[in-house]
Amino acid sequence: MDRSRKEKEGDTLISERAFGRFQRVFGLPAQVRAEDASASYSDGILAISLPKADPASRAEVAIS
Repeated sequence: MDRSRKEKEGDTLISERAFGRFQRVFGLPAQVRAEDASASYSDGILAISLPKADPASRAEVAIS
């Protein structure tokens, strides 16, 4: 398996390259509107959009 990784402190920049299956888990700094989440994959780049939730409209979502 070929892997490479770059990191930069401050304004976050991570550049990774791996082959095969992988999983990435990270915490979010704010509540999000899961029903409005979207993702796209183009030219090897995964872009994920997670709109922030209004404080009054937070809801718990069960995941099974």
